[in-house]
Amino acid sequence: MAHNSRNAETLNNMGQTKNTFLTDQAKFNALLLLNTITYLGQQKYKAQIEKIYSTNNKLTQKINVGKTIEFMGCGNSWGREILQTGDRAFIFISTICDTFYEHSSFGHLILEEEEGVLYAKYQQSELWLKDHIPAIIRENARQDPRRSYSTAIKFDVIEQYLIDLVRDSQP
Repeated sequence: MAHNSRNAETLNNMGQTKNTFLTDQAKFNALLLLNTITYLGQQKYKAQIEKIYSTNNKLTQKINVGKTIEFMGCGNSWGREILQTGDRAFIFISTICDTFYEHSSFGHLILEEEEGVLYAKYQQSELWLKDHIPAIIRENARQDPRRSYSTAIKFDVIEQYLIDLVRDSQP
């Protein structure tokens, strides 16, 4: 956990630095980069796997880069933005009875380019002002210019953060 101390700002009950931003999603779900092909209705999507960051032994189906999968996305309740056809996104996913399910809380981060820079959009505003968010994220976050309720985080920073988080959450 080499740069956990750099990334995390909260302390566990033993006074040690502990990371909490997206930790449960990384620990209990696979992490993929998907390209949404189409919305099939009733919260069901078809998407192509662009990159596999982890499976965390949480998937009962075999997956590989380039494979097209169908999955149940999270709903748009509580102001959550659902995926749209053509969206590229990091997605936290697991399987139940051989069906893929997106994590129900902050299960995806849509990728969009702003002013020539690729960002991942996290559906909570002003992350850079929140002390419990790791410094590396706060320092590389800005207001999403398209959504007042969302924060844009530089892609290369959030990608490396997620890679480290996945690695550190492995048993």
